[in-house]
Amino acid sequence: AEALGPRRRMDMRYGYEVRVNARCSSWPRFVQLFTGDISRGGLFVPTEQMAKIGERIQVDLELPDGTSVPLTGEVVNVIPDEVAMRAGKRGGLGIKIVEGTPETRARFNQLVEAAIAAQPRPHEPPPPQTTAAAVPRPGEPVPPIPAAAAAPVARPPPPAPPAPAPARSSR
Repeated sequence: AEALGPRRRMDMRYGYEVRVNARCSSWPRFVQLFTGDISRGGLFVPTEQMAKIGERIQVDLELPDGTSVPLTGEVVNVIPDEVAMRAGKRGGLGIKIVEGTPETRARFNQLVEAAIAAQPRPHEPPPPQTTAAAVPRPGEPVPPIPAAAAAPVARPPPPAPPAPAPARSSR
């Protein structure tokens, strides 16, 4: 089996690392981990600690301001290291957030917003060049002509004139 569990992801994931203290019902104690990515519906936690799909997991996300957000999740995906390594990633647990107070849900959503804001922006293309069709309205200043457009166009030299015919000697 490639990945254990169905892939029903509905929310966009954002790479974002925050410390998380987690404890599945099958683990003897809390384990300190880091998130690999986060979405509005949950998070992925790279770990060698395994759990069963459907298992409840307590997570305390440590926010950048030093406070924590306690939530209850459900393991919805288990990705073993040997499967993840083929894709150049680490194995771990996909966790869906299933319980939280309105306050902790709002704080979790703020963390997701911070993750979205931290994403690199795609390179924006330069604005289109003005064309002859972009004629200014009466009274508007005429935009300067870009230097490249004002430069003379290089043309090939004209063909050389034909060489004169050799002189004939008369006898």
